[in-house]
Amino acid sequence: MVLRRPLQHPLLTFVLSLAVASTLGALLYFVTSSLPYFALGPVADPRFGRANACLMSAVGDGRLSFAVAPDGGAVAASSARASALCRVSDGALLASSPTGARGVAIDGAGRVWCDRGEAGLTLLGADGGMGATAALAASAEGAVALGTDGHLLALHGLDEVAAVQDERWPVPARLSVSGTGALVAVVAEGTVGVCEATTLRPLFRGSPCRVEEAAWHPTREELWLRCAGERGG
Repeated sequence: MVLRRPLQHPLLTFVLSLAVASTLGALLYFVTSSLPYFALGPVADPRFGRANACLMSAVGDGRLSFAVAPDGGAVAASSARASALCRVSDGALLASSPTGARGVAIDGAGRVWCDRGEAGLTLLGADGGMGATAALAASAEGAVALGTDGHLLALHGLDEVAAVQDERWPVPARLSVSGTGALVAVVAEGTVGVCEATTLRPLFRGSPCRVEEAAWHPTREELWLRCAGERGG
């Protein structure tokens, strides 16, 4: 079953889709199976092999997160003891930090946002930082973070908060940004919401089902949801 809800927007149409579980299961399988493959075969992979070897050398064992730049030209990873950014084409180390992070994300400008949990949010290779966040996702112009108080923040830099959403979300929650970097989805306590990544203007919030996971189509503003009780094929 597919549910489509076109939302009025001056530049784009957001399509919310509930798809058959087998299709989403295949998508989630590809995403979740890719990371172990990178970890187990750093040299064998024809595209990411040298970059992955660079990351393994820089952050060591126990990788906690992995991110690919929007243009596919660089990858980042973190462990409990280090964070790093490596170029895909030749495996060169572009930036690193002896400080670990539980999550990394690469924005449209190529900056690496590092979520260090209670230690706060930082940018790889930059001085300073900001307070702790509950969730993080990179956008075209920076990042979207969920504050520990449940408010969404649109960030253009560590000292530049572009927008704060008035309504609150339950914590914990999961954030994901569309392939264009223009929209962000929030999933919390079975509810899904979508808003503009830069202004945080709400476009949709509701519970078409008890939502467990959400994944964006790689090229379209289309969000795929997995509901409670569904199983991938």
